[in-house]
Amino acid sequence: MLYSELSNKKELYISFHCEQVYQDFDNYEKSSINNEYLGYFSTELEIETIERVKKHLNNIDTSKINHIIIDCDRVTESRNPNSEFSEIIDIVNSKKLALSILRIGVKLYNDLKLKHYKQKLGKSVIEDDTLIYTNFYINSKVKKRTKQFDNRIFKLYENILKEKIKKNYLVKNKKGYSDSSNVYLPKYINIKHFIEENKITYFGLYLLCKKAINAKLIPEFNERKKSSKTKLFFQSINGAYLSSIISKIALLDMAFIDHIGPINKIYKTILKNNFNEQDSYLIVSDVICMGTETEIAKSLIYYENSKVRGNLTIVKVEPVLKEKNDNIQTCSLFTLTKENNTEIQYEITTDFGKK
Repeated sequence: MLYSELSNKKELYISFHCEQVYQDFDNYEKSSINNEYLGYFSTELEIETIERVKKHLNNIDTSKINHIIIDCDRVTESRNPNSEFSEIIDIVNSKKLALSILRIGVKLYNDLKLKHYKQKLGKSVIEDDTLIYTNFYINSKVKKRTKQFDNRIFKLYENILKEKIKKNYLVKNKKGYSDSSNVYLPKYINIKHFIEENKITYFGLYLLCKKAINAKLIPEFNERKKSSKTKLFFQSINGAYLSSIISKIALLDMAFIDHIGPINKIYKTILKNNFNEQDSYLIVSDVICMGTETEIAKSLIYYENSKVRGNLTIVKVEPVLKEKNDNIQTCSLFTLTKENNTEIQYEITTDFGKK
């Protein structure tokens, strides 16, 4: 199963880069030099990635999917034989599918010998050249605008996640109130259900890393300074699980406190040696709702004279006062707002809101 698979109507989106990141991310500690163990920062297309995509396309249901989109973003070269990629083209043609190969750099274009297919397939091929990359279309007249293509995928994933929250993740709160803040909470978003769906989880956390790197919250690998590090900080079991995956994708160390909450209580906490003044920390949460636990975490990090770089979370409930966030940036996979809450109907009240 492809972690990078997203379906939209009859289109199937596959990220070559995400596919190979998740293929090798468990082994990244073996080497920080070899490209295949660089997680998100790997750039060389591996033969195993092509093989896995090829196997999946062989089994595709053409009554449900008629257009394949392969995104090559961040993959810049391939030293593998061309024959495996040629078989992907053959499968597409034999099944009469449309194929869009997007964001292909000059070297990868040559490595995959795409010029050969352009000559061989003639009118079936359309190219869209830019200064940075080429978009390559086979059996398709539909050109995809790639300037804001990341945003399109973020939005597609967000819509899928919104439906999951509405139907599966929003569960009745038997207590009726929140453990972390003094509010009534008739329903809560159970991120454990998100974690249990590996396909949704893994690709989502890949996209969360991509968002954070695009936003400069996670530094590019070649821009990191030896004197200071960006580290992931978590304070819950869910946060620990999410951090463990993010750390392997983005090659980041982790720090934690065991644990914060509920409401300003700290259990079994040892602050000594947990923080370094030179480092900055990304606070990883499952859901940021009232923001109580993240505020406590920030206070502890500041108390140790360290810096908070930002927040990473699956779901962020938009605050009443957006400007109150003290310039700490948050990257989330889904932001719950007043506008989209009409569908989800998440509710927080106090005694003043009770009838």
